[in-house]
Amino acid sequence: MRVIASTNREPREAIEQGLLREDLYYRLNVASLCVAPRRERRDDIEALVWHFLKTLNATLAREIPVAGVSAQAISGRPIETMGASSARLMSIPDAGRQLVIRTLEANHGNVSAAARALGISRKKLYARILRYGRSF
Repeated sequence: MRVIASTNREPREAIEQGLLREDLYYRLNVASLCVAPRRERRDDIEALVWHFLKTLNATLAREIPVAGVSAQAISGRPIETMGASSARLMSIPDAGRQLVIRTLEANHGNVSAAARALGISRKKLYARILRYGRSF
């Protein structure tokens, strides 16, 4: 049997604080690998975004147009997205809201059809509608 375990705490400190049993630590600690938090590995963000876009495209069986990705996009700062006529600035939450609005408009308010077009369940679409507010 192989066990892979991870923690966001320093194991020695967790043992001293009584949060981790010492015998369990020594059984699990055959090989240790310390990985810096993602916030300290900014260079990985773009590669991760492209990986998840590729996976999403394969799942949806269609290409999602993306003008470009930057570290600012991940932090919720303004990013460039492709519009119908030109690129414009938009944050990721705004882009999600606009996608829901446009899809609902394209489907004349039909939630079932909009959910199918987005590739999500009606329940998830209703949750997004509630999150973004019904005012749109």
